[in-house]
Amino acid sequence: MTHRLQQGLELDDVAKSDNLHLPRVCIGALATLQQLMTPASVQLDVAAASPVEAVNFVLGVLRGDVPAAAMVDLSKALLDRASCTDIVSTKTLESEACTDLLKPRAGSEACNILAMTCKSMPKSHKISGVFARFRSPLNFSFPSTSLPSRFLLVFTGPVESQAKLATLVDSVAALATDEDLMAGLHSVTTAREFTRTFELRLDSLLMVPHARLLKAGEAEGGVAKEHR
Repeated sequence: MTHRLQQGLELDDVAKSDNLHLPRVCIGALATLQQLMTPASVQLDVAAASPVEAVNFVLGVLRGDVPAAAMVDLSKALLDRASCTDIVSTKTLESEACTDLLKPRAGSEACNILAMTCKSMPKSHKISGVFARFRSPLNFSFPSTSLPSRFLLVFTGPVESQAKLATLVDSVAALATDEDLMAGLHSVTTAREFTRTFELRLDSLLMVPHARLLKAGEAEGGVAKEHR
């Protein structure tokens, strides 16, 4: 797992921050994730020769769960991204101190996680999701990485679900840093095994509540404590 915890290193290196950046998982988001994992939403060994074919497949899965008006907007957003040919990095490291640590290991693959809100989707509509694993990794034109990707996870919902979607994808991204989990999801052959692998991993997941450690002499609210 240590090989995949790169985001925090990048943030610390650029911001020169003393704070530790670690993946965060929301319990509510995990419950939503479990509800979204169904035999219809989990698609394994998808045969796609290009990102456009992959996105068209995902759209086909979403079509049964998303209103027709919303599908027009989602199709445009996903296909525009899939057909993009130039990969532009949004990250510029100011220091080369962590360059070796930030480089992906040989043979690494990305897990692309996309979340989209749709104005034409009714505000009462639930979040929808697709979990696609491709037979062969594909090179998507996403600004975060140029690595080939075998997994594409897509979540969408109404504009009113933006905060919930953000928490969901943050939690999914944190889980994707777990090498044991990803190895298990890579090897399963059925949608039920995919879901079961995820559930078993959650059973062994240790959740540490968020806390702020006070410095010596510091009290809640910023008032110094007197030590005797």
